[in-house]
Amino acid sequence: MKPTLRFAPILVGLLLVSSSLLASGPAGVICIVDKVVFEPNEAALQRIQIWGAFSIATSTTNIYGPARAGYMYFSLPSTAFPVTTAVADIARKEWTDLKAIAGTGTAVGFGMAWSDRNGTVRDGGDKPNSPDTYIVNSGLVKIQGNQSIPGVASSNGVAGLTTKGGIVDQLREALKKSQSRGK
Repeated sequence: MKPTLRFAPILVGLLLVSSSLLASGPAGVICIVDKVVFEPNEAALQRIQIWGAFSIATSTTNIYGPARAGYMYFSLPSTAFPVTTAVADIARKEWTDLKAIAGTGTAVGFGMAWSDRNGTVRDGGDKPNSPDTYIVNSGLVKIQGNQSIPGVASSNGVAGLTTKGGIVDQLREALKKSQSRGK
């Protein structure tokens, strides 16, 4: 066998792996989580209320909407995608991670920036009904500094730049205002 042909399967495998890595992308929701409520309970987890401040990606993946306090309400992935038990288990693990960081002030991202189904921020006084379907994408991403996500424009439009007044500052301010009003 010629040496170049011997490495062809390896090259094809690397190309397939790299193309699948590129399929996931920036988070659709950037947030600071204040509290998490599991429904009906932690043992039989089917839905989640995530309370805090949120900024949701617009249809242009490098731009996030204004920070808004409230809660997001999700159900496990179901009819919206071809779902396996593994996908639901991944969502549950992400939800457990969200509960673990609740109240710490840590900014995280989840969901998928290229989707228009990242969920809705609801007012604190709204009763939870008609949950959005949770999107499993790249897992939870810790937001470093005061930018959005590396390679994605921060709130001032400059990719990867840490700036005062950036997305994390906006989330903190929205959460602070909400807490001073008593949610």
